[in-house]
Amino acid sequence: MTFTILGYGDLAPGPTLGRFFAGLETALGIVLMSLLLICIVRKYSR
Repeated sequence: MTFTILGYGDLAPGPTLGRFFAGLETALGIVLMSLLLICIVRKYSR
């Protein structure tokens, strides 16, 4: 849940296009974080 929170609620994305890009940014952040964790685990599991 922490990765998908984009702020404290005082600012929110605009109409449909803004919400789309905010969701895309959230999904991309989750994917990149998981790739980073996979690389770290593979490096130190040897």
